[in-house]
Amino acid sequence: MFLKGTNRRRPDGDTYIRGNTKMRDMVVQVKGLRKSFKNNEVLKGVDFEIGRGEIFALLGSNGAGKTTIVNILSTLMKPDKGNASICGYDVIRQSKKVRQSISLTG
Repeated sequence: MFLKGTNRRRPDGDTYIRGNTKMRDMVVQVKGLRKSFKNNEVLKGVDFEIGRGEIFALLGSNGAGKTTIVNILSTLMKPDKGNASICGYDVIRQSKKVRQSISLTG
């Protein structure tokens, strides 16, 4: 990921600026994601975006919430609060389209 307003070259050779990136160039958008299990808050307002062609690593210590984020993004779990979308499809309201986009079966 990179800071807003910095230039980045996409794999197709086009340059774009994060602050001016069109919605269609964002394949993953997460805003204010929260999730708790009983009294243990594992996600505390997570925000990130992944643009088309970007490489993104989700790193953290054990119990940091990495698997929880992946489960929410793959529609296997619902967040308590916040929004998440894959290829423009909301992971809650359009879960079938999300699963088709990421080739998830089950």
